[in-house]
Amino acid sequence: MVPAVDPSTNPPSQYQANGSVNGAGWNAFTSERRKPQVKAQLTYYLPTSAGSHDLKFGFEDIYDWYTLGINGQSGPYRITYNPAGMPYIIRFADVGTPSGYGSAWTTGANVDQHYAGYIQDRWAPNNRVTISAGIRFDYQRMGYTSSTRVPVEGGVIDPVDGTMIFPANTTTPAGTFFANTNPALRLGVSYTLDEKAATVLKAFYGRYYNNLADGFSGANPSGTSYVNYTFNDLNHNGLYDGPQELGPLINRIGTSAAPVDPNSKTPYTDEVSVTVEHQFWGESSVRGTYVRKMQKEFMPFYFNPIVAAWVGNVNVPTTVTYLGQTYNLMDVPASLANNTDTPYTNYADGNFTYDTIEVAFTKRTGKFFGQVSADYQWRNELRSADIVDFGANSPLNTDPIQVYPQLTPNPAAPNRQSTTMYNMQMSGHYTFSHDIGLGVNWRYQSGFNYSPIVPSGAVNLNVCNFECSFFTQNLNLLRSDNVSLMNVRVDKSFPLSGGMKFTLMFDAYNIFNADPVTNFNLNVGASYQTVIAVLDPRCFQLGFRLEF
Repeated sequence: MVPAVDPSTNPPSQYQANGSVNGAGWNAFTSERRKPQVKAQLTYYLPTSAGSHDLKFGFEDIYDWYTLGINGQSGPYRITYNPAGMPYIIRFADVGTPSGYGSAWTTGANVDQHYAGYIQDRWAPNNRVTISAGIRFDYQRMGYTSSTRVPVEGGVIDPVDGTMIFPANTTTPAGTFFANTNPALRLGVSYTLDEKAATVLKAFYGRYYNNLADGFSGANPSGTSYVNYTFNDLNHNGLYDGPQELGPLINRIGTSAAPVDPNSKTPYTDEVSVTVEHQFWGESSVRGTYVRKMQKEFMPFYFNPIVAAWVGNVNVPTTVTYLGQTYNLMDVPASLANNTDTPYTNYADGNFTYDTIEVAFTKRTGKFFGQVSADYQWRNELRSADIVDFGANSPLNTDPIQVYPQLTPNPAAPNRQSTTMYNMQMSGHYTFSHDIGLGVNWRYQSGFNYSPIVPSGAVNLNVCNFECSFFTQNLNLLRSDNVSLMNVRVDKSFPLSGGMKFTLMFDAYNIFNADPVTNFNLNVGASYQTVIAVLDPRCFQLGFRLEF
């Protein structure tokens, strides 16, 4: 990956006022992945006087090897401009010259050595009851390969303490973060409520451990290190001209500045569900389902925004004014302002819950198929107002507010938020005479809950030494545009010799498009609610299918 412009004359820049970026693209990378796998499975059917057993045994071995190397093409620094349009933070990366990447200097790979073994029994004691029970053992060892770093900015002197921003040359040997073995139980029951087998009740519980894969890229001591300083562009040329333009050190991110707790627990999800299905006339059925998913032991991968010394200490009342609005906030004590060292570990409040109810009806005949469904979900999770680092201004985002922990200074709109989402869908297809078919698909999707955000750099707090963007109100008070999608297909089939069939298809997508806004700027200020993306326009497609 290379940027579109020269970073030496147009360095990467980001603007807190509207979330926009300028200059060369930041963090141009070279990536490589290797994932050799071995899987073995054995099934065995065992009939007995107490019912039949379907036994399954399995083993998996996955060696997940991934390198995300920041290759130096973006240059060694990025400048951040505050909401007033003034440069105030410069971030250095310990990258070398682009021509030397992979030879003179390297990035170590993230490695997840994963072994798993499982056994499951599907027992049917009679024709009305089926019980499935199993256990799975997962072993994961998280580690990294060796690297050599020769940063361009390795010789730059920190003006405060006289040390170098980065060591001029560093070799890091391979190592291990931690290794865990986790058992996971799963149990399901299916019970036919009547003799005609028209109504079935199903219940299920299961635990699923995360595949950690490359989740510790930001803590890999063989990876890229970053350091943030306050920045004063003395000659106002938008470039870094030497250590005389550096203010106090803000923090270091990644590698040795982000150690991993060797006692970290593997995050997991518990799922509980109950389903009732009933069959009507012919091939018609109705289904109702309740599902609860509980994500636990969350770990903040990729970034390191949790300052261990600050958790529980954002407790100093302070009042600030921004763009005429007064906010009653909480700050960290001045004595903790520069304490930013913290290990990657499970977040203290890292449990999320998701409750979903779904109802659906399906009808099928020789010429017709139709389905109607609707679901509603209640979410309780940690959300982050730090939308700039998550690329919220991308037109590909349909919810710019990420699920992620953050130390927020606004107690009136905390990091933990309760929101909802819902979806309805109808689809069907009917085949008329002469093999002419008509298909219709309509979907109605709720927009995302949101809040106006005061961006980082807008107010002066001790907590701003790390991150101080915040929600101005709870997310459930506002919702973006709901989206309605209507797609139609008309098809005509032609029989061919030899049992083949040719089908001509015409599709029309989003035919009732009302241009709902799917993403917009959330930062308080002149750019608030500036449109970033709307729903894709109407689209038409002509296609064919040959069956033989």
